[in-house]
Amino acid sequence: NSEERNEAYLKVSRFIDLFKEGKANKGLYLHGKYGTGKTYLLSAIVEELSSDYKVYFIYFPDLVRSMKSSISTNELEAQVTALKTCDLLIFDDVGSENMTPWFRDEILAPILQFRLASGLPLLISSNFPQQQLLNIMAVGNNELDRTKSMRIVHRIVQLTETISLNIPYQP
Repeated sequence: NSEERNEAYLKVSRFIDLFKEGKANKGLYLHGKYGTGKTYLLSAIVEELSSDYKVYFIYFPDLVRSMKSSISTNELEAQVTALKTCDLLIFDDVGSENMTPWFRDEILAPILQFRLASGLPLLISSNFPQQQLLNIMAVGNNELDRTKSMRIVHRIVQLTETISLNIPYQP
């Protein structure tokens, strides 16, 4: 409904204003089915902020592949540090990647922990509500994997405010 979309626009606008004032230590988690405008809203944020701030907009499945390949080029640590420290980090389409325990534990967890401890905002889009990410990230399907996945989801919850988009986007 249009009320849901208006609320999403207001939250995005408020985030941009807070970010520009240096007060946006909590980001956004946009979730909903394919075609509901999540990436469109994130792109609008990038458009508004990227000229004055270091903003990284990353298609999450590409990040997983990129990090694997950067091991052989010795660029892994530099890439992780850049993601930890940029002004605004945006992960698009979280949950559509082939998650591995290595990526979850050695790449994603340290990035989220650093950003949480430093008060640096994170924006995420996903087709899944946060709690469903638990099953996606618990790749080993054992208690240890589930615990590590719960930590990731907990950090995402701490870092973001949720926006649900359930109606198709019509520009």
